[in-house]
Amino acid sequence: MLWRKQRTKGVPKTGSFTLADVVPLSIAPNAIFRSTLRELFGRAVQTLTGHGFTGEYYQRFVPTESPWCSCSDEVTDPILQTRQHIICECPRYEAFRNIIRKNHPNVHADNFSLRPLFDPRSGLPDLIQFMRKSGAFTKSGAPRPEPKPD
Repeated sequence: MLWRKQRTKGVPKTGSFTLADVVPLSIAPNAIFRSTLRELFGRAVQTLTGHGFTGEYYQRFVPTESPWCSCSDEVTDPILQTRQHIICECPRYEAFRNIIRKNHPNVHADNFSLRPLFDPRSGLPDLIQFMRKSGAFTKSGAPRPEPKPD
């Protein structure tokens, strides 16, 4: 109830979940999540809430893991691996950004907000497709094998 009251009063949200706070809470997943493979569903939720395989998460919760992106030299030019970096900047995923850019052409811009990509009514299907094909937000950063039909 407190969440609803704050949301209607325009109280600014903080933290990693803020970007994902684009639709009201629900006790059941929406259609995009119901049609998403389980592994990808979990990875998408982790990414949306800031609890996925990223350096920004490791800095806060797993200090034994390096927070630096593997596309950088962590000694001379470290780049913190953030959701923004993975989706918009990391050269490892450049070949897959066209999946997002077709509906969000400014994804490469410095001031591009990830918020529209996290909206299940518009950008989330593109983000999930990007994640599926690229392997973004997996521990290894590589695409996972497609599941075999039952």
